Parts: sequence; structure tokens; C-alpha cells
Amino acid sequence: MKNRIKNGVLIIECLDHDDPGSEGKFLSHLFMLLSVPHQYVQVQTRYQMLALLQNSPYKIIHITTHGSVDKRDTFLGFWTQDGTINKKLLSKLEGKLDGYIIVSTACMSANVEFRNDFTSITLCDYFIAPTGSPYFHNSVFFSHIFYHKYFVLEKDVETILKEYTGKYKNPHN
Repeated sequence: MKNRIKNGVLIIECLDHDDPGSEGKFLSHLFMLLSVPHQYVQVQTRYQMLALLQNSPYKIIHITTHGSVDKRDTFLGFWTQDGTINKKLLSKLEGKLDGYIIVSTACMSANVEFRNDFTSITLCDYFIAPTGSPYFHNSVFFSHIFYHKYFVLEKDVETILKEYTGKYKNPHN
């Protein structure tokens, strides 16, 4: 399976009417500038997102949506307009993301329990996500740096994340 995955990015975006902009469209434009193969798809439902996740032609899947949280701010899963992709629904992805890199900018999606469930169920190589609730401009700032280093400088994921942690400060804050 890993040998059939093309280098590029599938952008899966689920927008809310209150969103300040489209992170997915920003990414699509960035990838055009970098000459990176990509596909941008806007979804509305859990099942659209799940179908795309298990059929990505590209090695990297970038999920741009909101994080669903409970009253105690515990991350429950990825938000869609018709509900949440939680651990139970992740079972539909069992073993289907072996060899993939998943980048999520959903708030709090690096929750330890969800991250461990996601990686053990899907078998993805990497699950990169925020622990907190990043502002829109911080999400695109991180994405720009991450993808430039990955595609242009050809650095591996672990090196990129080590270099990013603690080094970059967004001047827009």
C-alpha cells in the first residue's frame, strides 16, 4: 500500500458559517505556488470526510475543521455539520491510513486519548495536531512553515517538528 501513495496533499475542509476564512483554500493556493500536487475538497458530513480519509491518493491528508469538545473541554472528535467523527466512527478507518501523514488543525485534536486512538486504529505514520485552540492565522503560519520544509527543503517530519517547537513565534499575536 505505501508504495502506491503519491506525494502530495489531500485537503479536507469542513467550514462553519462563522469561520474567519478558508484555511483549505489558503493551503491550496500555497501548494500551487510550491508546485505541490494536491486536491481541495469541502465536506459537510461525517461520512463524506470518512470516505475521503480512506481513499486519499496523496501521502499527506490535511484536515481543517473544528474540534468537538464537551463541557469540560475534552476533545471528542472532528466536527462536521452533521455531527462528530469520534472514536466509534474511527473504527471505519481501521488500518486504512498505513503510510499516511495526517495533519489536523482542529482545536485540541492532539488530545492524548484521541491521538492514541487515531494512530492505533488507522495505523497512520504521523498524526500532527494542536493541543490548544489555535487562531486561524496561527494555523496557516504553522502550515506554511511545515509544508515549505517538507516539500521544498525535503526535511523529514520529525526534524521539522523539532525545529518548529519553541523556535517560531507568530508576529501576529
